[in-house]
Amino acid sequence: MKTSLKQRSNLSIRVLAPVALIVAAFSATPQAWAAEGSTAATGKPRPVVATTTVQIQHRTVDLAIDFDTFSRNLIGLLGHYNPADPVIGGSDLKRGLERLKASQGEQGLMLFDSPLDHGVLFPLIGQPARKSFRFHIGNPLIAIQMERKNMGIALYAPLTILAYERAPGSIRVEYDMPSSSFGQFQDADINKVAAVLDTKLHLLLLKAAEVPE
Repeated sequence: MKTSLKQRSNLSIRVLAPVALIVAAFSATPQAWAAEGSTAATGKPRPVVATTTVQIQHRTVDLAIDFDTFSRNLIGLLGHYNPADPVIGGSDLKRGLERLKASQGEQGLMLFDSPLDHGVLFPLIGQPARKSFRFHIGNPLIAIQMERKNMGIALYAPLTILAYERAPGSIRVEYDMPSSSFGQFQDADINKVAAVLDTKLHLLLLKAAEVPE
């Protein structure tokens, strides 16, 4: 079906108008902050907003293994962190530390929460369900080594790993390199820990995929 120039123009207006409104709203946001936070208006200091451009190294790993087998292997290799454990957050620091150490799995890493299924809802849009899990992996004892230098580390800990089926017997794993994510904080001590995490993740994934080292 052919679309006339006038129809295309009307379509563009209908599409771009909401976009323009959104852009205008976000453009006005800093001014709203300034007005609301001005000392003269409320007596409160103005919000301090800083934006930093960060270059992230994103790694993609294609593996010849069944999705269910890989997921089962990965979960089995990892320890499990339970933040609701009263021992971990209790007043007996020695017992809490011992519990955390006992919760460590392969490469000293733990699974936080259950894997998030990102493929189960595709039938809602008329497509078959897909096999896709997002894993939150880390170790509070490792994270705190970096957080004591910069609390911003908590934004990226635990680490996020995405695994999804590409075809039967083939999966893809994606994640941001820890040395890249944490490198933005420009701290030598943090960089050392992050570099170790790069290696730990790599070895963990190989073992879960049953790849000989």
